[in-house]
Amino acid sequence: MASLIYILDDDPKILDIISKYLRRESLEVKTFGSGASLMNTAKEKLPDCFVLDIMLPDTDGYTLCRELTQMCSVPIIFVSARDEKIDRIIGLEIGADDYLSKPFSPRELVARVKVCLRRSAHIKKDIVDTKDICFGNTNIDISGRKVMCCKKPIELTSREFDMLVMLTKSIGKAYSREELYNDVWGWQYTQNSRSIDDLVKRLRKKLLAAQSSVSINTVWGYGYKAER
Repeated sequence: MASLIYILDDDPKILDIISKYLRRESLEVKTFGSGASLMNTAKEKLPDCFVLDIMLPDTDGYTLCRELTQMCSVPIIFVSARDEKIDRIIGLEIGADDYLSKPFSPRELVARVKVCLRRSAHIKKDIVDTKDICFGNTNIDISGRKVMCCKKPIELTSREFDMLVMLTKSIGKAYSREELYNDVWGWQYTQNSRSIDDLVKRLRKKLLAAQSSVSINTVWGYGYKAER
């Protein structure tokens, strides 16, 4: 069965271009011109990936992303004319899996959608054989993709959750930045990438605020490991 992609943009030309490229790859596509129409459809049937614009007539992509990440763990890719660094950071912090600035290469977008789909399929496969993880006062519900600390939820983005699971599956084991990046992001690590360090920083902050017994420590010159 072909993967289903929901595309949201208020520009019909962009919707048409993205749709054509995705359909060439045998992907099923449904397009939307407003956030309300996308949400109504998503509540009835979830896609395998969302491609969202940020500047919309009835809402903004950031608000929509927050609503979607609370409702599901489907990958989200932003495609936006807002190309400032802070826009990209905000998008990733609130739960988006990727961010492309307009103008963009449709072929690059297709490649990134495929990466998100492969990563999502990999995660679903791992869930089948993975038991829930418990560390002191912190419980990680793998299938439900939820983290509870002292019976209170810790709100994590999709990538923050994946990072936490990978580190806590083998307590005390050190993972290199390359291993973490390739597993959590799903594509090749580059030495100048700050994504891993930024993600760990945000995850540590949330765990500390919740007074979690899980500690993520730096292995200098190598990567990170989770410890009690």
